Amino acid sequence: MMMSTARLSPRLAALASRRLKPPACRAATLQHREMSVLRDLMACVRSWFKRDAALTVAKPPAPASVRRVVLSTQRTGTKTCYLVDGNNLLYMVYDPTCSLTYNTMHVGATVRFLQRIRDMILVQRPDRLLVCFDTRQVTKRKKENPSYKADRASMQPQLRPQFKLTTDALQVLNLPIACVPGVEADDLIASYSKACVADGYDVVIVSNDNDFLQLVDSTTVTVLKPSRNRLMRERDVRAMLHGGKPFLQPDIRALCGDRWGKTPGLPGGLSRREAVDLLEEHGGLLQLLNNLDKVEDETMHRRLTESAEMLRMSYRMTKLDDHLDLPIPLDDLVNHGAFNSDVLDPIIGTPAAAVVKAAL
Repeated sequence: MMMSTARLSPRLAALASRRLKPPACRAATLQHREMSVLRDLMACVRSWFKRDAALTVAKPPAPASVRRVVLSTQRTGTKTCYLVDGNNLLYMVYDPTCSLTYNTMHVGATVRFLQRIRDMILVQRPDRLLVCFDTRQVTKRKKENPSYKADRASMQPQLRPQFKLTTDALQVLNLPIACVPGVEADDLIASYSKACVADGYDVVIVSNDNDFLQLVDSTTVTVLKPSRNRLMRERDVRAMLHGGKPFLQPDIRALCGDRWGKTPGLPGGLSRREAVDLLEEHGGLLQLLNNLDKVEDETMHRRLTESAEMLRMSYRMTKLDDHLDLPIPLDDLVNHGAFNSDVLDPIIGTPAAAVVKAAL
């Protein structure tokens, strides 16, 4: 079996074209030249991860292996479900300087994504696994508020086709994918999280998106931020919210605003500590707005009254919907502990599939 060098970058094509004398002892499936190319290719990809780690990890990694951290946090004897924010993870692993291609299409982000999934399946070994993606259809939040996420940068042209490439790869691997037209992946994950907890599972949500922090609780739901290899537990979220409980995060963001531009906050400003005190006194934002006559401070009463409708909309923009119908039955999320990278050859090419298979 000989590899085509036309699909590799100029550097790797040059490596593949080197004339080497065949060794006396050949590998079982690859000739010496092919193995040399693969070694150089994998060395190149390892350099991506080293550079990526240098850019994204804000502090030195914990002494224990990160790959074992997550499972060690789960309750003994409890089954675990991993819910992966596919869009967020693919954006995170994308490297515009990567030149790895197959059939003229860039595949670097897909390769990195699949390596992360492979690690979850073979090392973390959750009992259930699901990857959720957004679709290009307009969502209910966008219909209600046209400025919702309007300030987000446009997608890089090299990344856009890799979304379909990634979902195609997950499908040939026989891994469950959930995406519903017009429904955000965040709401799908919230709904699956609620259903899995009710079914007796601990849930780990894999995403850097802070929207998911509202789902964290003291025993069953945590958020793993892959960019920092940090597991967010209830105490971590409460520290961020100045003592507020995780489920109050949408209420706090509506009152205080956020730097992502989803919510402007109460005009005149309000600190998180003030917001937490106000919300805990009245039970939440909606309860507060429905009972403004109980707000004794005249200035605060006036400010809340004047901004009530804006605050309600801000709450709807940030509060996740956990009541959706589940497009995939829970029993179909079973992780069988298998990851056959050989089936990826027609999707991303033999060299890239070999990189996915290799342990980094």
